Amino acid sequence: MNILVEFLSIISDVILNLAIAFAAILIPILLFNVLQKLFVTGIKNRPGLMLRLIGLLAVPIHELSHAFMCIIFKHKIDKVVLFNLTCSNKALGYVEHRYSPTSAFQLIGCFFIGIAPIFGGLFAISLLTIGMLDNGHQWLLELTSIGAALRIESPIDIILLSQSCFASTIQLITVEFNSNSLMTIFWFMLVASIGLYLSPSKADLQGSLKGFIVIIIGLVSIQCFTSTQLNFTFIEAMLIPLSTILTMTLCLSLALFVLTIAISTIISHLFTSKRN
Repeated sequence: MNILVEFLSIISDVILNLAIAFAAILIPILLFNVLQKLFVTGIKNRPGLMLRLIGLLAVPIHELSHAFMCIIFKHKIDKVVLFNLTCSNKALGYVEHRYSPTSAFQLIGCFFIGIAPIFGGLFAISLLTIGMLDNGHQWLLELTSIGAALRIESPIDIILLSQSCFASTIQLITVEFNSNSLMTIFWFMLVASIGLYLSPSKADLQGSLKGFIVIIIGLVSIQCFTSTQLNFTFIEAMLIPLSTILTMTLCLSLALFVLTIAISTIISHLFTSKRN
């Protein structure tokens, strides 16, 4: 009985430590997921063209992220659809892949393949920011320094992180808009659209679960059989700077969401008025 209690304690400790380490991006990702569902629900009765226009850049980035991780973890890719132009399939894009269920490496890969769009989206957003905004590179460095200076120990820390990020974002957009308004608007549209499709889908998360279970088993085994106390602070240090960019993107995506719903509503009313 004591062995079982100790084993369950180790499992709970590993899961809790992982949750704390990933807290910096878990909350923004959950909010992205809610926003994405609201976005799709909000325009589901509007023409499908609106949904596809917003996803023109974001969906290929989402699917390429999956495909890249499939290659890294040696999954067999059967088919890649970067952007589905037809309306017959609800999926705007997808990657069909296979793996060996007896390979621990490939099973672990399921986790990273599922969450790949988060990091693929962040990479694309960073490139767009550096390439399109004069102060983009300096601003990214500032964001990472804000994140690195904070250590998440409570929800208050996450709120402080969001406030600092939001203030820095407003300052950057104001300066860039005054300098080059057209380029700033174009950057905003691209980054915000990527954000609306950045969250992993339900199918992505279901696929990640298998890999997550294998990772937990591996970490628990290491702690049980080697008496090594696992330390996840390095993960936290890496993810906190990423969460600042996620928070910025969330703000921009929320603005695009409101703008898109407003425009689609106006168009729908115009078409309705003409028919009447």
